[in-house]
Amino acid sequence: MPLGLSGSGNITGGTFNRPIAQVNLSSDQTITDNVSAVIAFNQVITDTNSCFNTSTSKFTPDVSGFYFVTIQAALGQAGGTESVEQIELMIFKNTDTISRAIFVPKTGDKIRDANLTCSAIPQMNGTSDFIQFKAKINTGGNVNEVIRGNSTNITNFNIFKLNG
Repeated sequence: MPLGLSGSGNITGGTFNRPIAQVNLSSDQTITDNVSAVIAFNQVITDTNSCFNTSTSKFTPDVSGFYFVTIQAALGQAGGTESVEQIELMIFKNTDTISRAIFVPKTGDKIRDANLTCSAIPQMNGTSDFIQFKAKINTGGNVNEVIRGNSTNITNFNIFKLNG
């Protein structure tokens, strides 16, 4: 069947990778030392099916299937001398961690910031399953920990349904 465009702007005659969402963190988010915190994404760039909730920071797809999920985040400390001992970035499906990236500096070294990326391909039921993102930064409590956010997508996630 050839592709077409309906009068309401919908594409017809094909299968598409929807829903799709791209969401940013628009400003820095301070978090507690060495505690997993939900990343409070709040700047929706694209959300074809209105599946992302900025109040809960949850993506709940309305179509069942497999999804490609990726996040990139700038994580570190809000000033002071380098004191970050470990950084974690996590993707959760419901309450379970399904992917994790961890950065630990060389023994004796400490850093100020790091950029981490994490991806997963979970199967979602299209009704109650959700995706959420968390970060954990350990400085030993010396300084404020921060998830960096700004208008240039320094911390963002992308999700789309895989066809098949």
